[in-house]
Amino acid sequence: MRRIWVVVLAMAAWATGCAAGDDDRARMLSGTGGLAGAAAGSTGAGVPGGGTDGGAAGAAGGAAGAAGGAAGAAGGAAGAAGAAGTGVMTSARGCSDLFDPATLVEYAFDISADEWAKIDYEFRNRDALKAAGMDYKTYHPIVFHAGGETVTDAMVRLKGDSSWRFALMDGDKAKMQFVVSFEEVNPSGKFHGLSKIVLDMPDNDETFMQERLGFATMAEIFGLPAPCANSARLSINGQYYGLYVNEEHVGGGFIKRVFPEAPTGDLFAGGQDPKTNQLAPDWDRLDAFWDARDAAAMAAVVDMDASLLEWAAEAMLNDGDGYWGGGHNFYLYDYPGRGYRWLIDDADATFAWLDRSDYNAIYWWAGRGSKQEAGQHYLIVMTDPIWRARYVDALRQQLARWDVPRLQAWIDAWSAQIAGAVADDPHRLESLAEHAEAIAEMRQEVVDRAAYMTTFLACEDGSGDAHDADGDGYAWCNDCDDASAAVNPGAVEICGNGIDDNCNRYADADDPAAGCPAAPPPPTPPPPAM
Repeated sequence: MRRIWVVVLAMAAWATGCAAGDDDRARMLSGTGGLAGAAAGSTGAGVPGGGTDGGAAGAAGGAAGAAGGAAGAAGGAAGAAGAAGTGVMTSARGCSDLFDPATLVEYAFDISADEWAKIDYEFRNRDALKAAGMDYKTYHPIVFHAGGETVTDAMVRLKGDSSWRFALMDGDKAKMQFVVSFEEVNPSGKFHGLSKIVLDMPDNDETFMQERLGFATMAEIFGLPAPCANSARLSINGQYYGLYVNEEHVGGGFIKRVFPEAPTGDLFAGGQDPKTNQLAPDWDRLDAFWDARDAAAMAAVVDMDASLLEWAAEAMLNDGDGYWGGGHNFYLYDYPGRGYRWLIDDADATFAWLDRSDYNAIYWWAGRGSKQEAGQHYLIVMTDPIWRARYVDALRQQLARWDVPRLQAWIDAWSAQIAGAVADDPHRLESLAEHAEAIAEMRQEVVDRAAYMTTFLACEDGSGDAHDADGDGYAWCNDCDDASAAVNPGAVEICGNGIDDNCNRYADADDPAAGCPAAPPPPTPPPPAM
């Protein structure tokens, strides 16, 4: 059984932690090249539309069935193009050759004993440093190697949040995650066109490639902006440290790559922290975004259709830790002249991470036992009949792009590519049998999520099973609890019962529309006896 952060999913604190396939910008999404030692050969013909592979058209998805591990596309929806079964992602120009999907990259750090001790101290004392108001993600000097190339003035820092905290529970298997910067010493420093690279690997990704597959799917299948990524082995001071997803840093360079025609807008991490135009972002406009309480106010500052396609793509990925499935881990880009749109951030909880393929595409929290909050703007859309219908239509569009053979070919090729690095990883927690099981589950999820989404959409349009098990007038696809007639989108929130009666993700006093009194604080314990 794959390990899941059950505790994290129960933590309310964790909850606080795009362009919709336009041809002129989808051609810039993701890309390949060739890194062999110091030699790089970048491929780069522009690709019209999202998800073409070598220009050859392939039939995509609806529901797909697998037999003996070989997937067949079903559902009759012709969509994303692709040369199914090759495992080769030949895509648009734009990505650095460091992210060539055909290459398992080799990186190495040389770091002094003193600096390693400092970074290890930060890693193991994160919460104490944070509580003291001290920086726990400071940069440390390293000599960086990639193939036959060396950068003598690179810097490295730690990365992560909940994944960092949980890694600390892994004892001597605890694995750091890193951001490598080439611009801290020399502000104009670049390596293969990049100012930074990100090395990501949470301890609960037994496949070692959830984030890689998630980003590739967003870019290549859905034609949406996503970081370029592949896999990399990392050695530190001559010793193999571990396998990572090697990925593009999201900042100004990323925006110029995915929106070359409109690179001047504000980019905010989590809708709060400016990553571009940092000296003078438009705070008044961001305030208007957060002040929106209805669809009209939201539509005044948001590119609605692009954002709905982004959310629908995350729903297809069954993303348990992004905006669609958690209300956080997102970027917000203010596309000039069109408005804010959501961009994916953190795809390492996608595909089979949740261990279930049938989480509701609207009420994603139903049955999860998660304390993560639904996003403010997501709830605005889901409670507005017109925009909710537009979101359901976006789900149909993204399902039509789903390409089971292509996705499974990537899984097969990439899992073979990293097999040796997984086996040798000194920080690997799971057995190789568990790793193989996780890969098989990921492969099956590609089939099962499409099959579920086909059933869900048939319920939505009345062409398929639309049963109402609890008889409350709401079909299962439009009910957050089809086993209780007292719980449905039309119910009145009942104060004090601890139940989200009206399916808006919040119960009792947490529901801002319910008017319930806040629960009294727990009594103060008596002082100890002297």
